[in-house]
Amino acid sequence: QSLLAQFQTPRTPMPSGAVRARAGAATPPVASASAQITPDTSPVAGVPGALVAGRRRSLTWLVALPLIGAAAAAGWFFRSAGSTSVTAGPEAAIQPPSRSAAARSDIASVEVVPGIATLAVGATQRLIATPRDSVGNLLPTPEVEWTSNDPGVARVSREGIVTAVAAGFTQITARTAGHSATVGVTVKAPPPQPRVRPVAPAAVAGVRISPNAPTVLAGGRFQLQAMAVDAVGARLANRATVWRTSDTSIATVSPDGLVMGLRAGSAGITATIDAVSATVTVSVTATPVASVRITPVDGTIRPGETFPLSAMALDGGGTELPDRPIVWSVSGGGDAVRVSATGEVTGVAVGSAAVTATSESRSATATITVAEPPRREPKPPAPRDEATDREQIEAALERYARAIESRDLDRLRSAYPGLTRQQADAWQSFFENVADLSISLTVTAVETTGDLATADVEAVQEFRTNQQARRNFTFRATLERTASEWRITRIQ
Repeated sequence: QSLLAQFQTPRTPMPSGAVRARAGAATPPVASASAQITPDTSPVAGVPGALVAGRRRSLTWLVALPLIGAAAAAGWFFRSAGSTSVTAGPEAAIQPPSRSAAARSDIASVEVVPGIATLAVGATQRLIATPRDSVGNLLPTPEVEWTSNDPGVARVSREGIVTAVAAGFTQITARTAGHSATVGVTVKAPPPQPRVRPVAPAAVAGVRISPNAPTVLAGGRFQLQAMAVDAVGARLANRATVWRTSDTSIATVSPDGLVMGLRAGSAGITATIDAVSATVTVSVTATPVASVRITPVDGTIRPGETFPLSAMALDGGGTELPDRPIVWSVSGGGDAVRVSATGEVTGVAVGSAAVTATSESRSATATITVAEPPRREPKPPAPRDEATDREQIEAALERYARAIESRDLDRLRSAYPGLTRQQADAWQSFFENVADLSISLTVTAVETTGDLATADVEAVQEFRTNQQARRNFTFRATLERTASEWRITRIQ
C-alpha cells in the first residue's frame, strides 16, 4: 500500500522540456503483477526518445507494482491506468531526471535478491542490489560494489554475476552509499561420474586366412589376409597377427602377410592370433621358359676339331633361369658333327648341321660348318737329328706328366694346347676325387715327318681314393714342331 501510494501524488518536479502524463478521471489505485507503457520507446518509460516538436503522440500505460523500479527510478508517477496524448516541447529529446546526491542521501538500507543461492561448480547467478529509504520505499540505484569473501569458492563480477568455482560456502556483499547487504552462496561439487567397468575383449575362437589355396610363380608375390573370429563367427578387430612359413627355401612371408615364391614346391603359411592359428598351403610353380638363347649362333671347324656352344633359358622378361636343363641335339646334316650333353660340337665330316638347344618347349639353333683342312704343300725333309727330336718329344711328354701331377688345368693346357673342353672336364673331375697322384711316361716309338711327329707312350699312373690304386695304359701323342720345341696337339 505504501508503494502504491506513491502513484497518487507526483513528488518529482517536471524537468525542462518534459511532460507529465495525467489520468483523465480519478480512480482508485490499481494493484497488478505487471506494468506496461506503450509505445515502449516513449520517454515517459524512462528511455530517452526522439519526439518531433509540435507533433502529438498517444501514450497508454498500466500502472502496477513493478513500475516502481522503472517509472519511479525515472522520476514519473501515475495515479491509475489510462491513456492520454503528449506534445513534445521545444527540446529535441526528453530525458529522465539524473541520479542526484540527494537521492543517495535518502538510502537507508540495501537489499540483495535472491537472498541465498545454491550453485553447481561452473554455474552462474545474477544478483540484484535494491536500495530503500527509511520507510522501505525503493530508490534509484547508484553504483554498487560487489565482493566475495572467498573467490576460490565463488567470484562475483562488477555487474553482480556470481560464478561458482569450487565446492564450499562463501558470502557475496553488495555496498552502495555506505550501506551493504550480504547473501550466502553454496557451491556444490558435481555429482560423481558413474564408474564404467572395462569390458574384457572377446576371446579368439578361430582364424580365417584368405585366399585359402593360393598359387604363385617363382619370383612372384601376393598378399594374405588373416581375420580373427569369436565363437559365433563374428569378426574381432584390432588383433595382432604373427606370420610364419614352413619352408623358407620355397616361400617366404613378411610380418604383414606378403608372400614371395622362391622355387617350385609347396609351403605352409601359418597365421597366429592370440595363440590361435590357421594354415594355408601355398603352391609355387616354376616360371615358364619363354625363350632359349644360344651362343655363338654359327661356327666353322675342321674334321676332328671341337667347338663349344652355350645356351641359357630365359623368362618372359629376358632373365636367365639357371635351374632349367638344356637338351642338345643335331638335325640336318647329322653326319657332319656330333654334340655332347654339355654343348661341345666335334667336327666329323665335311658339311654343315644345325645344333639345337631345347629347354621345356622352347629352343634355339646354331649352324655349324665342317670345312676341309687346308692343304699343305709337302716340305722337303730337312736334315734332322733324330736323337735331338726324340729328346725334345720326350721333354714335351714329361711336361705333360708333371702338369697332370700338379692337378692344375691351366698348367695342363700349357703342356697340351690341344686339350678339349670335354677332356678338361674329365681331368677336373678326376683331380677332385683322387690324392697322391703320380704318373710316369715311357716313349716306346717316335715317327717324325717334317714338322709333325707321333709318339707311342706307355703310362703308369698311381693314385689314392679310398685305397691306393695303380693303372697302366698306352696312348699315342701327336706333336707339332715350333720354332723352339715340340708341342702336343692331340692325344688318342
